[in-house]
Amino acid sequence: MVYTRQTIKRALAGLFLLMIMMINSEASNLISRKAEITDYCLQAASKKSLKSYHIGIYIASVNHVDTPLFTYNADSAYVPASCIKLATSAAALDALGPDYIFQTRVYAVGSIDRNGTLKGNLVIYGTGDPSMSDRYPPHRVTAPLEMLADQVYKHGIRKIEGNIIGDGTYFDKQEIGTGWSYSYLYDWYAARVTALALNDNCINIKVLGGKKIGDLAQVQLDPPTRYIKINNNVKTASSKTRSAVSFDREYGSEIINLKGRIPAGKNSGVLWASVNDPLKYTADVFRETLLSKGIKVDGTSIGLRQPNRTAVTSQATLVAIRYSPPLSELIKPVNKNSQNLYAEMLLKSLGKVKNGQGSYPAGLKAVKDFMRKANPDIRGYEQFDGCGLSPYNQITPKQLCGVLSYMHRHKDFDVYFDSLSIPGLDGSLKSSRLYNLSHQLRGKTGGIKGVRALTGYLTTKSGDQLVFSFLSNHVSSRYAVQTMENTILEKLADM
Repeated sequence: MVYTRQTIKRALAGLFLLMIMMINSEASNLISRKAEITDYCLQAASKKSLKSYHIGIYIASVNHVDTPLFTYNADSAYVPASCIKLATSAAALDALGPDYIFQTRVYAVGSIDRNGTLKGNLVIYGTGDPSMSDRYPPHRVTAPLEMLADQVYKHGIRKIEGNIIGDGTYFDKQEIGTGWSYSYLYDWYAARVTALALNDNCINIKVLGGKKIGDLAQVQLDPPTRYIKINNNVKTASSKTRSAVSFDREYGSEIINLKGRIPAGKNSGVLWASVNDPLKYTADVFRETLLSKGIKVDGTSIGLRQPNRTAVTSQATLVAIRYSPPLSELIKPVNKNSQNLYAEMLLKSLGKVKNGQGSYPAGLKAVKDFMRKANPDIRGYEQFDGCGLSPYNQITPKQLCGVLSYMHRHKDFDVYFDSLSIPGLDGSLKSSRLYNLSHQLRGKTGGIKGVRALTGYLTTKSGDQLVFSFLSNHVSSRYAVQTMENTILEKLADM
């Protein structure tokens, strides 16, 4: 066949016309889909059971976040609860990088004689590492301190004439987020924020039923420290009785009150109680660990915080060091498990690195600077902590989707994406719902009193990649909100 110039022109014209028809067809399908989405989502969000709630929704293509498929009160700012962690963790990953490592260092401050006696203090100095716990291998609470103590011994130290100092001066002295209620400060999710932290600044408590009805239950602590005092009022009950064990911690003290009942031969599982002075707690458990390794300690344990100056003087000698897992691993507890202390420690560490201070103002400034990069408009955005426990935080669903869209283009997107909860598999979405979307959805939940939130990525059946954010305030029934979220997401996923 001979191709003349006229034949080629006609072929090219036909191809161009076909392309125009395809583009118009795609545009028509998108418009049709948007209309269908709008109608369906409006019905779901307008249920009578949701009438008194303040609900904001934003759904858009991940690559076209400014042209939403559905928006519902999305320019208003809402209390986001733990969905604010998406901004905190994104800012930390953007500024510090996935390979960022935290260090916990031990210094000998004083001379060490030929017999291995340190004539001075031993300082354990924190730089914001949240990982000193049983969360990582070898999965023992005291393992990080044992490793440090082994290095101290290897350095030749056999006796310490001075004190063991838990130095937290890398961070400022504000250990409680703005707006946090004093009523829940003994719970794990409101643990005090310090630059040196052991076991999420909590003590693990397990209660075991006695042999006879009426006997006091047995109590096990992990770490098994004498630093925490227990008032045990848990009684052993009949094997047919339902277990009911609760606790509180006296404000400003390390006395934990246990009460309730537990069947004979049964255990309560792990209860996590925050400690009042995490720096002294860490120093005390470190002191006990040193003793268990054959290192004598004459002095006591001390917690040191600002405005005091660091105990690490120019004459100090580095005798031990522990490196944390990389940031790529540390943001998983933040976004999958919604671990508040991790988020707060990342926030202050971000402030220290970017703005020279390990403080809330410095950290929040760094996150706000990131938000400006991720969103052209941050009007209404206000952040007071890193984890979302503060009821004063404010953000719009569109701004949260802007964060997700920005991170989708980020060089470390895979790390960020992998930090989110997978329905039916892990994190806060593991057992609750949307397990049928485990291959299509990654998300972050949020919930404090009167607030329910869900934000994340969704891939539809046809391959479209979406970002979504549901922020609901003045909520009295979380089930009504979850039903609305599930209904919309399952519909979108099937498109």
